[in-house]
Amino acid sequence: MERPEGTLAVLLGISQLVYLVAIATLGVRVLLRARRTRELPEGLLSLHLLLCCSLGYLLLVVVLSAAQTPGSLPVGVVAWLVALGHLASSVGVWAGYGLADPLDVAVAYWLTLFPSPAYARLVTRAGSASP
Repeated sequence: MERPEGTLAVLLGISQLVYLVAIATLGVRVLLRARRTRELPEGLLSLHLLLCCSLGYLLLVVVLSAAQTPGSLPVGVVAWLVALGHLASSVGVWAGYGLADPLDVAVAYWLTLFPSPAYARLVTRAGSASP
């Protein structure tokens, strides 16, 4: 696979930076809320955002990009860093889906980010109407 060059490379780099800053910021905010409320869904969501979407992703992107340049990193270092990135991502994925299923994750994100009695009533009604 060829590396992008010129303007495309700059745009891709900027988009990756914006993504990482946004996800890390959201992860820290949810972590602070989890610390304040001591609720499990907020704790799991913050682990998912910080480990899978931020740390693991960043580590894998940087290491695999550097590994494409011959002689930049020893093979053993690349292997350990890739394993660490996969471990962080795997734990983050487990935390994100530790809530049971994707619908639970979506509802937990919604209620964590937009807490309101109206939303809680809507979700409760929808949940009680399901078979």
